[in-house]
Amino acid sequence: MRVALATCAALAEGWPDDVRLAEALTAHGVEVSFEVWDEPEADWEAFDRIVIRSTWDYTVKREAFLRWADRLGGRLRNPAPLVRWNSDKRYLEELASAGLPVVPTVFVEPAEPPPPLDGEGVIKPVVSAGAPDPRAAALAGPGEHDPGRIDPGVEAQAVHGPHPIGDQAAVVVRGRR
Repeated sequence: MRVALATCAALAEGWPDDVRLAEALTAHGVEVSFEVWDEPEADWEAFDRIVIRSTWDYTVKREAFLRWADRLGGRLRNPAPLVRWNSDKRYLEELASAGLPVVPTVFVEPAEPPPPLDGEGVIKPVVSAGAPDPRAAALAGPGEHDPGRIDPGVEAQAVHGPHPIGDQAAVVVRGRR
């Protein structure tokens, strides 16, 4: 089996966690390579499975990223509609409406003032990644509502309340992190 771990140009050799994943897959007989998602020369048809890993620059090229995901069809580990849904933080509203626990979040349109925060929070675009994102704003504490933290050029922004473990992601395979 040939697996592509999709990444961005800045991490063409993989993020450290991705390297460990590649080593583990290789130990199980899987042929693995890192592929930059928007590299025009990438031959996606050569892979049995494509796994989105460190595609951190999708936040500034979202529509191109989503078209790429759509073109991959069944080879993409997560279906393209799921990738689209997950690429915009407004999915948190749907999860909360379904009764699932989420970090307290308010969505702010460009012309709206930021809401008051009770404690620290994070203000960032609704299309942003947990990785270093040059468009993400800094932490804001109570009463520290600098209007410059709300970017009028961004469609909408998520204002997250405090969370005990921070903004983290986990990959779970067969019940193990």
